[in-house]
Amino acid sequence: MLLLSKQLADQPIISLQTGQTIAITRLPIIDPRSLKVVGWWCTDRANRQHVLLTTDVRETSRDGMIVNDHSVLSDPNDLARHREILEINFEPINKIVKTKSRKLGRVTDYCYDEWYVIQKIYVGQSIAKAIGTETLIINRTQIIEISDEYIIVRDLSNKESDSVQLPGLVGKLFGSTN
Repeated sequence: MLLLSKQLADQPIISLQTGQTIAITRLPIIDPRSLKVVGWWCTDRANRQHVLLTTDVRETSRDGMIVNDHSVLSDPNDLARHREILEINFEPINKIVKTKSRKLGRVTDYCYDEWYVIQKIYVGQSIAKAIGTETLIINRTQIIEISDEYIIVRDLSNKESDSVQLPGLVGKLFGSTN
């Protein structure tokens, strides 16, 4: 089942131990190399900023995200393994989407699966291009490159890229080559 990005923000984080809300998710933390949500920036009752990692979420329900207790809320400075991802602060919404030859529009939304991996991005076109067309839906397998400024996708009218597979899909990340 795929869920829209709006379900990643402003969700209560509920302690299984106490049954109380211990924090609220604010923004997802996304690894641009894998398009995986690795956690959330969140704030506790004292309005202190923490990080909740996806590995610490026991269950997601209508009421919010269920965790063991408040000890799963990490100080961002304590997450050495995730420091680079936290510093990148990747946000796909409003990122320019283009093929190698033309601009398609900007990301307006995305959906993710039960493993918190982004599967599809929704691209809104400019007014001139959008007349008579709907929002473009781009599958993650069509993504060729992600940078801090744009997302390059396969040109669907071009048959040359039919063999692109997910591993190594993101060829360049912020100016570095893989």
